[in-house]
This record gives sequence, C-alpha cells and structure tokens, in this order.
Amino acid sequence: TNPVLKGSTTQDGSYKTSRKVGDIVYLFTEKYMELPNLTKRQATAEEELSDWIALVNGTAVAADCIYLPEKGNWGLLISSVDVENPDSVVDNTLIMNDYVNIYVSTKAIYLYESNYAGNGISTQIAKFAFKDGVINAVGATSASGEVYDTFAINEYQGKLRLLTTDWSSAERENQ
Repeated sequence: TNPVLKGSTTQDGSYKTSRKVGDIVYLFTEKYMELPNLTKRQATAEEELSDWIALVNGTAVAADCIYLPEKGNWGLLISSVDVENPDSVVDNTLIMNDYVNIYVSTKAIYLYESNYAGNGISTQIAKFAFKDGVINAVGATSASGEVYDTFAINEYQGKLRLLTTDWSSAERENQ
C-alpha cells in the first residue's frame, strides 16, 4: 500500500526485454551507435565517450566488456542488478550487432540472428553464461536455416535446441 523506492539503475538505449533469475535482474536495451569521425585518442577521451559508447549509471561500458562483430551499428547492452542492491550494477556487456533475438535460460543468454549469405540462410548464435550476475562469453556457432519465432528455441539439460527453416531449395525444409 505504501511502495518505497529502494534504488535505481539507468542505462542507455531503448528497452528490449528483461529477465529475473534468482535475485538478479538482467536488463536488455538497444542503442544505435556509430563510431565518431575522430582519432582513436580523441574518441576515447573521457568527454567524448558518452557521445557514442553506451552508459550504465553514467559510466561508459569498459572496453573489455564490448564485443565487436564484422558488421552492425546497434549495441545490445546487457546489465545485471541484484534486487537487494538496486543502485549498483553487478556486471554489464555490450554486443555490437545488426539485429539479434534473445533467449534466456536459467544459466545462459543466447543471442541469435539470421544471416543471409550466398544461396543459403543460417542462424548465428552466441552464448553468454551467467552466474550471480557475472556475464561471460562462452561460445558461438551457426546452424543452417532460420529460427522464425521464440517458440522454436529452448535449452534442455544444458543443450540448446532449435527448430530452423531453410528456404534455399524449392521447398521449405524444417530441421
């Protein structure tokens, strides 16, 4: 009846989704990011960082927490916050991409996106494990075909399962 604010965390970008696992909330936001037309020394100067690097609680994401792909100007920012201490961030990670979908299990975050190359289509997948709010990249792979919706991906006994559809032949093929 009388709610009380216990703390808050802010991060750049538009809200995409969130998950709560145990006492940790994982917040996912997206931000369009473009490298400024500056020298590396100028671009990484403290006063320039907030213009192009995503901020969490007013601080730029550390360089060793940023993953850069071959292409993409969108940053997916993932932060973890303990509900018992909502004013501070346990960990954060920034993944540059074109567009990714998200699947979160009880122990891992899977980012996946369609890749249309040549005559075929594949799904690129990156796995980030988490424990007590700490996020670590653990692997990446690809599967032939495309994942069409969130009901076509899940984790079971530590294994990621996908249902993909391949349109590269005359008929659609599910796998």
